[in-house]
Amino acid sequence: MRDSYEGIIMMKDKEKFKIQPITNKNREKVNQIMINEWNDLFMVVRGNVIKLDEVDGLIAYDEKEIVGIITYIVCRNIIEIISLNSFKERKGVGTFLIQKLKEKAKNENICVIKLITTNDNINAIKFYQKHKFVEINRRPKYYQNGDAIIMERVLWKKMYIF
Repeated sequence: MRDSYEGIIMMKDKEKFKIQPITNKNREKVNQIMINEWNDLFMVVRGNVIKLDEVDGLIAYDEKEIVGIITYIVCRNIIEIISLNSFKERKGVGTFLIQKLKEKAKNENICVIKLITTNDNINAIKFYQKHKFVEINRRPKYYQNGDAIIMERVLWKKMYIF
């Protein structure tokens, strides 16, 4: 059976991209990209230090290069997006990474995807809203330059039968 996270995806402008999990084979290249994008492999999320070289993730690439990366952590029935980078803006790369992450969540019986962003990252907020994420909390002055916006997308509701 083929891995559900691999495959050629037709983009709206007919470009072909492949989506795969971050593995030991591509981790070093991903780490270098993350250092270039984030200036480090450490990120502080909700007061916890996250090592980007240890989290799970998916990459989108074309024949020549990586064009998008999403990293995440899984805790119980929640996936939390740590980072999302699209290196070909408005080509659908971020959308397909989100779709693949939703597939992963459903396959693993995970019902919620969460993330945190800054209130001044308007493009990110609009992107996540387009993908049915909603603001569930705001932490005023959480960052030096602004508020933290916590967003989530409920994929399905867990039902318990007693």
